[in-house]
Amino acid sequence: MNSIPTPHLCARHSPSLILQVDFLNPTINTVRESLRSAWHQLPPPVQQAAPYAGVAVGSGLLVWAIQQRRLNYQVGPVAAAACRAMAPRAM
Repeated sequence: MNSIPTPHLCARHSPSLILQVDFLNPTINTVRESLRSAWHQLPPPVQQAAPYAGVAVGSGLLVWAIQQRRLNYQVGPVAAAACRAMAPRAM
């Protein structure tokens, strides 16, 4: 008698388990519903002004990011030169 199970016996008697876990859709739906609920609680004048405020904030962030990149590019070589000037020199 063979005590080691063969693959065809294991496959025939093993239960098939298909587990599909979806965590993105419930999370997205929850965020969407909470934002919609918060939007409906805002007074109508605020709802009318919100798109303009959003554009202003987005434009400000974009300009800030561009300026930071320019400053980092300009300051980078200056800072490197200052570090080289302060470094001890070999004799």
